[in-house]
Formats: sequence, structure tokens, C-alpha cells
Amino acid sequence: MMGKRKIVLLLILILLSGITVFSARMPHGNTSPEPGTGNLEQRIEDELDFEVEMETELIEARKDSIKRQLSLLEKQQKMYLQKKQDIESHIEEILNNVREEYQQKIDEKHQEMLKELKTFEDKKLQEVREKLLVKKEVFGSKLEKMVSRLKQETLNKLMGYRQDITNQYYPDILNYKLKLEIIELTPEEKEDYENKLREIEAKKERLFKQKEEELNQELQNRIKSLEKEFHSKLMAYQTLINQETRKQIEKKRTELETDFKDYVDRQQKLMEEAMELKLEENRDKSLKELSSIKKVLEKINQQYSNLKRELADLEKKGSEGGK
Repeated sequence: MMGKRKIVLLLILILLSGITVFSARMPHGNTSPEPGTGNLEQRIEDELDFEVEMETELIEARKDSIKRQLSLLEKQQKMYLQKKQDIESHIEEILNNVREEYQQKIDEKHQEMLKELKTFEDKKLQEVREKLLVKKEVFGSKLEKMVSRLKQETLNKLMGYRQDITNQYYPDILNYKLKLEIIELTPEEKEDYENKLREIEAKKERLFKQKEEELNQELQNRIKSLEKEFHSKLMAYQTLINQETRKQIEKKRTELETDFKDYVDRQQKLMEEAMELKLEENRDKSLKELSSIKKVLEKINQQYSNLKRELADLEKKGSEGGK
């Protein structure tokens, strides 16, 4: 634009130069030149400069106005965006409240399931302890009877052995006793018989003790064998009832977990229905507000874009005018 004005000014100056030349060639007489003709070029240039200056000021004023409008539009945009966010946050808060309500029910149900499973496990473990105690008492009673019978058998064997060795050495003992009681013996003979009698009694007692130790060792070995046998039976019984109990507990756990999963699925469905209902209750108002805000934001964005383009044009025009 400023370039065009310079061209127009140049044309006017050329025209004025032509007029001046033409006037110079005219015959001189009493006529005198028009007053102020020599200052015409200056007046035109001053007027054009004034116009350029005024246009520049108008451009700057318009630029300032656009910047203020842009600032206002940015504030309005932030305000409506915040309002939109507040509405969306309010809806999300409502949905979160619904989620928390149903999550609390699910958590409570889970705790109930764990409590029921714990109660069932404790009951079954107590049953195992009671069964083991009963079985241990039964095995203990049987073992006690068998040990008592073994001891009696050992005692009978020991007494039978005593009788055998008594019978074995009875003739010799009787012979020495009769000689000591009936026959008149010399002191040397009497002492000899008494020593032989003591030797026989000592030998008989030694054989009895040896047999007693032998039978007692055999008894202890048999008792240990019986104890080991009963302990193995008790452990086998314990393993069996532990396996059965574990199966029962796992079966109960599976049943409870299946029930809990079904409960969670039902609560999930109810929660979705409740959330949809809450959305329905707030949908009309919220959607209406969001739709209104969307339109306002679109209008603001359009105005913002227009003003930005206008500002860019003015910046370009100002830049060209300065050349």
C-alpha cells in the first residue's frame, strides 16, 4: 500500500514538473504566476505523509485492540475449559462413588469368604487332631497289652528256666546237703562239701542272671519293634487323614472361590447398571451444558483464529509501510 502511494506521488511530481516547464515556455507579459504554485509539491507530500502517519497510528491502535480481544478470548477459553472439566470431574466423582460402593461390597464378601474358609480349615484340623489322639490311644492300649503279654511271657520263660536249672542241679545239691546233714564228716570234708554246694548255687544263680538278661534284651527288642510298628501305622493313618482333609479343604476353597467369582460378576453387572442409571440422571443436564460449552468454545476459537490472522496481516502491512 505504501509503495502504491509513492508511485502516485511520483506521478503527481512529474505532472507538476510538466506544468512548470509549460509555464516557463509561455510568453512573458504583464501576467504574473499564480501565488503559491511553487509550494504545491511540498503541500502534497506533507499531506501524504500525514495520511501515512494517521494510517500507521490506526494500524497500531487496531493491533492493540486485537491483542486485548485475544487476551479476553484466552481468559474466556480457560474459563469454559475449566467449567467443562468441572462438569466431567463431577460426573467422574459420581461414578467413582458408585464404584466404591460396589467395591466395598466385594471386599466385604471376600473377607467373609476368607473367614468361612478359615473356620472350615480350623474345624477340619481340629478333627484331624482328635482322630489322631483317638487312634494314638487305641494303638497305645494295644501296645500296652502286647507289652504286658510279652513281659508275662518273658517272666514265664525265666521262671521255667529257673525251674529247669533247679531241676538240673537238684540231685547234686541234695546229695551235698544230705552228706552235710547225715554223715559225720571231718572239718576238711565238711568245708569241701560246703564249698561245692556254694559253687553249685553260685553257678545256678549266674546261669539264671545270664538267662534273665538275655530274655530282657529280647523283650526290649520286641517292644521297640512293636513301638516302631505302631508308630508307622500311626504315621500312615495321619498321612491318610491329612490327605483327605486337604482334599476337603481344597474342595471347600474351590466352592467358595466359585461362589465369590459369581458374586463379583453379579456385582459388576449391578455396578454397570447403577453407573448407567447415574449417567442417565445427569446426562440431560450435563450433555446440555457440555454442548453449550462446546459451541461457545468453537465460537471463541473461530474468533481467536480470525483475530490472529488479522493481527498477522496488520503486522505485515506495518512492516511493508516502514519500507
